[in-house]
Amino acid sequence: MKATGKTTNQFKSNMKTIKTLFTFCLFSLFFTTNQTKAQGIDFGVKGGVGFYNLMMDQPENPEISPGINLAGVMRVPLYQDLFYFQPELGYARKGTSFSLEGQNFAFDLDYIEMPLLISIGKPNMSFVEVGGYVNYLINTNVSQPTTLNGDDLNSISTSDFKGLDYGIAFGLNFNFSNYFIGARYNYGLEDISRSSVNNVFGQRARNRGLQVYLMYMF
Repeated sequence: MKATGKTTNQFKSNMKTIKTLFTFCLFSLFFTTNQTKAQGIDFGVKGGVGFYNLMMDQPENPEISPGINLAGVMRVPLYQDLFYFQPELGYARKGTSFSLEGQNFAFDLDYIEMPLLISIGKPNMSFVEVGGYVNYLINTNVSQPTTLNGDDLNSISTSDFKGLDYGIAFGLNFNFSNYFIGARYNYGLEDISRSSVNNVFGQRARNRGLQVYLMYMF
């Protein structure tokens, strides 16, 4: 499906918003690091690749779609060096692709993502992460046919998906000095599609997937 002028302008606007957000976050991280170090609060950055699909009524086995994830990270000590509260704020691309009635569909869903995690472990060894996340949808990129089962199919856009998504998250990382290498699984609890696209997804469509990342704490 070719993007319309309106969709292109919306995408450019959203990308400017993302760039502004990350520029602000980076300046904030550098500005506040020295003040918060004395309190034991650490700031950092995180980036990696996610492998996502949608849990749907139809089809049952959609393809995995890769996408980048970037975030600013804060680690607040709760008990000595063993327990941390770890909120994050960043960008994540999710999505999937599948074939339905011989027709091919592909979806990229761009989110502002805010995980809220408890990190448990030992420095210079490993940490277990457990918590949840809240996402806000900022853009979609859809490739779709114009008909389905002989009926005309309206263009699927951002308005056909719910703005808010939430779920649980758990993972494991390995800590080497200021660096963390880890993997995290996100399991969506919210049905993200609206009734206008039930003929494509069925009654249920939830995000799920694995993130692999590298994190650096200042």
